[in-house]
Amino acid sequence: MALELNGTTGVSAVQAGAVESGDLPAGSVIQVVQGTANTATSTTSSGFLDIGLSASITPISTDSKILIFFSLLVQFGNTSGGGTDGRLKFQLLRDSTEISTNPSGDKTTRIIAGSSLGEALYSGYQSHNFLDSPSTTSSITYQLKSSLVSGNFARYHEENNTSTITLMEIAG
Repeated sequence: MALELNGTTGVSAVQAGAVESGDLPAGSVIQVVQGTANTATSTTSSGFLDIGLSASITPISTDSKILIFFSLLVQFGNTSGGGTDGRLKFQLLRDSTEISTNPSGDKTTRIIAGSSLGEALYSGYQSHNFLDSPSTTSSITYQLKSSLVSGNFARYHEENNTSTITLMEIAG
């Protein structure tokens, strides 16, 4: 006797459409997109600067969530030394809407470093993640900006290092 597989005998997911995203349980990763930046950028301004780190994704469902990770090399501080703290803020945007929020509620991630050693008060990688619920199936661009809060310089992606932003669509 030959074995017959069809939708009425219990094997419905292995047919013409194969496994659809709607067949995945909540929390499954549907797609992953990554953007990179490796062109050195610097600022001496307190305004938010586009540091060249962004990526776009098109969710397949309005119930999906987008998990955003970024990791970048940053150097900031005060060239005059004297123990002045350097402060830097990050701003995460979905298209043109600011979405990141830190515990103080000012929609930024803030890092602080202090030293009396002179120029480079802080140099290292900064990483952060955020879970967004965009409720759309249209293309979305996530972008990272940064602002110098105190100190007098900030540099990003220095010394040929690559910074990354990774977007993961998660089934709702």
